Amino acid sequence: MDDARRRPLPLHLLLAALTCTLITACAAPAPLRERNTPPGLDQTAAAGVRGTHTMTHDGRERSWLTYVPAGFDDPAAVLLIFHGSGDDALGIRGWLGTYFELIAEEHNVVIAYPSGYQYNWNECRREGRWPAKDENIDDVGFARAIVDRLESDLGSGAVDRERVFAAGYSSGGHMAMRMGREADDLIRAIAVVAANPPTPDNQTCRDQTTPMPALFIAGVQDIVNPFTGGEVRVSGPGGSRGTVLSTPVGAQWYADVNRATGPHPVASPAGVRITDWTGDHPVRLIAVENEGHNFPVSTLHAPNEIWQFLDRVSRDRPPPGPA
Repeated sequence: MDDARRRPLPLHLLLAALTCTLITACAAPAPLRERNTPPGLDQTAAAGVRGTHTMTHDGRERSWLTYVPAGFDDPAAVLLIFHGSGDDALGIRGWLGTYFELIAEEHNVVIAYPSGYQYNWNECRREGRWPAKDENIDDVGFARAIVDRLESDLGSGAVDRERVFAAGYSSGGHMAMRMGREADDLIRAIAVVAANPPTPDNQTCRDQTTPMPALFIAGVQDIVNPFTGGEVRVSGPGGSRGTVLSTPVGAQWYADVNRATGPHPVASPAGVRITDWTGDHPVRLIAVENEGHNFPVSTLHAPNEIWQFLDRVSRDRPPPGPA
């Protein structure tokens, strides 16, 4: 797995491995790719349900997972969570679902976990080769279709169209940035973990012209997506993924587009540095000192930080349009 998540084995796989060690030799757990959502399996999103969904989009069968809180009340916010490369919806839900779904119950949020095409996204980096890019997959349109399908399943007016957000990890963070660029009529704010904006020569998506509130969470020790910027090189499919801005420069770039003022250091817990750019379309950078290419949940509880930022800026933010 290249720049996808770095995490412990899920509990059920860990227990299986321990059982094999103590009792007898066992075959290794099924590879991640064999755990992908079975094609043709579909459900209707409904309150209190973890759903598995498929649709034909752009001539290909695509899948995603949903979580609709038991206490669902319309209109509800929607959070699209994009996984890292080499992963899928099932993988990121298994890793982070508990954290985000507790937030969903408390704050009336519907969670959607799209699966990338052949475990990757057609995001904005010019460099790197994988099928989603080679075939120019319409991942932005797919995400739009998921939001439409949620409203179809849950009922007219069930989705708060003023509170639809995109969050992503690693390559999924790049996909969240693409959503902010190309679906800025739908997406109200983005949250990006372990991903920096590409340098101009490594950028294929249209220029960001509409202000987009953005949160960046980054490990200072990240050597896959360098905090200080530079080349992103991975061992799996895609090889070099070109160069990215440093995390602080990338956050400043968004602040400049958003006409936000700063940077303003914020009082932060030990091991964490928080910087804000303020205005109608704010930007926040959270740098975690001893974290690498990961989705922090210990020194910093990234899911809570993500929701607090998205919730706050969507309530304060003016309607979409030029700054």
